[in-house]
Amino acid sequence: MKKQISIHFIGNSHTYYNDMPRMVAEIFESIGIDARVSMQTEGGKDLLYHCARKDATFNIVYGKHDYVVLQEVASSFSPEDFAEGIAKFKQNSLDRSTAQPILYMIWANQGNRKYQSTIIDAYRQGGEALNAPIAPAGEVWMKLLRGNKDLPLYRDDGNHATPLGSYLAAACIFYAITGRERPIKVEQGGEPQTRLGLDIEICKKIHSEACRAAKKYKR
Repeated sequence: MKKQISIHFIGNSHTYYNDMPRMVAEIFESIGIDARVSMQTEGGKDLLYHCARKDATFNIVYGKHDYVVLQEVASSFSPEDFAEGIAKFKQNSLDRSTAQPILYMIWANQGNRKYQSTIIDAYRQGGEALNAPIAPAGEVWMKLLRGNKDLPLYRDDGNHATPLGSYLAAACIFYAITGRERPIKVEQGGEPQTRLGLDIEICKKIHSEACRAAKKYKR
């Protein structure tokens, strides 16, 4: 019988674009784990907005999830608001739940990529405050772009992810949850890379970098 886990996502369009949680489930499926995914998302909303909603508290406390993935707003990212949001989630629901929180690090806007260092510092502090692993999507995103500035991660709006960008985020979440020491074997014909028509060599590079980066933020 397959091992089953439940993952609940809370965030905004950086989570629901390209149905990223489905990609996470498909990566887990590739190693024989049945990951049941659900999400509470709303475009442009931050964690302070979500933690004030009673349904978010209920889903964390009573949803019987193994993991809760928290994603902050990107375009108007504020370290102070982010810190307050995760503190309130901790007080209102996470301390009353057996679910392990995972912080899904977003990427800076294309026109302001230097802001990524601020985002990384804020997430590092947030991981310490929650004793939570970090899925360092933004960090991996910027590293890959330094190696190939034409890598199609951003959509034309310079903010949201292409399917490849969402695949990168899904891989980072996978390694944050599993804590694997080595990347999984990525093959042509596997999912979700085949379904999405992604370049297999780029996918291998994503997994290598995602695994390496996530190890820095293990708990």
